[in-house]
Amino acid sequence: MQPDWVPPTNLFDDKLPIGFSKSGLDLNFGAYWRGNQGYYAGISSTHLSATRLSEKFNTGNGLNGVQSYNAARHYYIMGGYRHPQNIGPGKIEGNVLMRTDLVKFSSDWNARYVMSANSTMEYYGGITFRSSDALAFMLGGSMDNWTAGYSYDLTVNKLASFSNGTHELFVKYCYFIPPPPKTPSKHPRWL
Repeated sequence: MQPDWVPPTNLFDDKLPIGFSKSGLDLNFGAYWRGNQGYYAGISSTHLSATRLSEKFNTGNGLNGVQSYNAARHYYIMGGYRHPQNIGPGKIEGNVLMRTDLVKFSSDWNARYVMSANSTMEYYGGITFRSSDALAFMLGGSMDNWTAGYSYDLTVNKLASFSNGTHELFVKYCYFIPPPPKTPSKHPRWL
């Protein structure tokens, strides 16, 4: 039995936004702590102001309405640990990232094995589990300010019958901006 294609009778879907341009206040917050023993933790939130952007529209068919976009708040908690002692030729590192919009929750659980080739070069391999979504395998390395990596995400949710997974590549460069030089004041009034 062949299904028949029935095209939509109108081109307007009130559930899909039509392109519009608006601006609004968007506040974010984050805090990060790194301890001396290899521990680190952080908290953050995006869209604290939960701005609602809306615009009236006319479709030309006599239909009028309002389309809107809500910037919902999202909350993040992360933490990790890098074992200070070598285990074999490298060190074990683990971290977790949890995120929610107070409707849905997801988390990433990561473990990496990091080996140092010399004082400026590292290699790593690891595994990540993203709750209700994917299992990922990763490889990468860093040298000086450059980091490059590859991961293969294996889908484990309901989309697994349609998806063979995804390949991801990344390259990162970190740069250091030196602070401006301090110039001593030459006049007592400006001390």
